[in-house]
Amino acid sequence: MDRVSQGGEPSRPPYHERTLYRVLSVAIGLLFVVLGGCVLLLTEGLGAKALAFVLMAFGINALLAAYRRKPSWLSKIGPLP
Repeated sequence: MDRVSQGGEPSRPPYHERTLYRVLSVAIGLLFVVLGGCVLLLTEGLGAKALAFVLMAFGINALLAAYRRKPSWLSKIGPLP
């Protein structure tokens, strides 16, 4: 079913369904997963390990959100100053 606005013209899909947004979400997701893996492997201490798992969780969520065409957790943070 095509999206049609009230004026009869096709409307744009939501931002999280657009191709560029999804490609950028995959890139950011991969970056966070790799960064979390590096932190996990190269640091010691419980705080660093917890940070690594948080980074990896955000990265995996961004990848899944891009695949499912849904907003990721990172997008829900809002615009930061």
